[in-house]
Amino acid sequence: MVDLATHDSLLYVFRYKGATEVKPGDRYKFLYPDDESYTLLIYKVEESDLGKYECCAKNKGGKVAKIAELIITGKYSICVSGQ
Repeated sequence: MVDLATHDSLLYVFRYKGATEVKPGDRYKFLYPDDESYTLLIYKVEESDLGKYECCAKNKGGKVAKIAELIITGKYSICVSGQ
């Protein structure tokens, strides 16, 4: 495991749905509540939003990636499972 926090360099964070980079806009917002947490908010979730999302952070210390899957289980029930 790479500890990105111990390296004093600029941290780059990228988010992908499949091979497409997710960029902030009207429906997608990114939150950075602290130096170790990154949150993707999706407003007005649509069926096309379903699928796996990858968050990749990298700097001189290395690269770390995590995958989460967005699943809609009912009209008002949304489940996100992380790996």
